[in-house]
Parts: sequence; structure tokens; C-alpha cells
Amino acid sequence: MPRPPRTEFADARYHVTSRGNARQTLFFTDKDRERFLLQLEDNALTYGIELYAWVLMRNHFHLVLRTPRGNLSRFMQRLNSSYSLYFRYKRRKTGHVLDGRYKARLIEDDEYLSAVTLYVSEIDRVVCAFFGVHSDVLKSHGSRAGTAKTVAVELAARHSGHPFRVIGEHYGGMTGQAVAMTRRRARALEGIDWENLAHLTTTVSRN
Repeated sequence: MPRPPRTEFADARYHVTSRGNARQTLFFTDKDRERFLLQLEDNALTYGIELYAWVLMRNHFHLVLRTPRGNLSRFMQRLNSSYSLYFRYKRRKTGHVLDGRYKARLIEDDEYLSAVTLYVSEIDRVVCAFFGVHSDVLKSHGSRAGTAKTVAVELAARHSGHPFRVIGEHYGGMTGQAVAMTRRRARALEGIDWENLAHLTTTVSRN
């Protein structure tokens, strides 16, 4: 069965995600991240893409963007292909680097754009800086995740506007029920200045 065509038109806004094949690591080092960001900047200029926000995680990335020319597919094909070529050469690997097609959610109102930009750009950064941990910790499970992941999930639930299922997928593939349980643990935490953390994410997102 053929895949349905993507919705593309001039000035459309999207929340785009792309994941490593079989959830493999995409960014091993800072040099990998720097290379991807250079390619992102170059392709954004080539295709006239306006980037609102981006986050690079260990095995996937998020982009929030606008397409004045209605050319999301061409932009993403070029971006993913160029990084895949670099990755295979750098890691001496063959085969697929990315897991099938990227996902693109059309953003149809400013309220959702504000929420998703905050969610993608700032919550993880603020939590990681606050607790002094790497972003991979927020994707892990068990004792390694600790308080940092609990706080991140709670902030995302409060401020992102996303359903629990979407939040859980971002934080290591949690179910919606697991997100709800994590929120109950968050309410029992002591010594967390929730108002200050929320203020930090909001302040950074507006700058």
C-alpha cells in the first residue's frame, strides 16, 4: 500500500522528529552534533527553512520549523541523507542510519507552537543543567533515571500541552500510565522549587 502524501504548503509549521534505525545512537560525540548542526544550518539556508527550535538527543532529534516554500520533504530528505552519509563514513557502517520516514506534525495554531517550542527546546536543557546530568539520563529507566527524569516529565506535563502518550514517548518510551505514576511521584518530592524551574523554562524560551 502506498504511503499517504504529506501535507505541505507554503508557510506551514511543523514539529519534526527523526530517529536512528532500531533506535541506534545517532550522535556519539560533540563532533557528530556539530556536524549535524552545520548541515542543518546549510540546508535550512538552501531550502529557505525558518527554524524555531531544535534538540539533539542520543538517538533522535526534534525540529520545530516553518516552510515558506512548502518544501518540507525535500529539506528533510537532503538533511537526513547528508547526515547519513557522514555517519556511515565516520562509523564505517553500512545500511540504514535512520528509522524509515521522519515524523512531521502540522502545527496549526500559535498556542500549540508556543507549547511545543517550550517542550522541545527548554525543559530538558533546564532540568539537565539543574541536576548536572546528561540528557540521556532523561531517556533511561530504573534507578539511573532518578529525580531528574521525574522532574522533566512533570514539567512537560504541566507546560508542553502534549498528551501523556506523547510525553512518554519522548522520555524513553513510557506509557501514558507510567507518566501518570511519575507525576504522582513528582508531587511527593521534597526540596523542588517548581515555580522557579517553570520560570526558568519560560524565560529561556522567550529569549
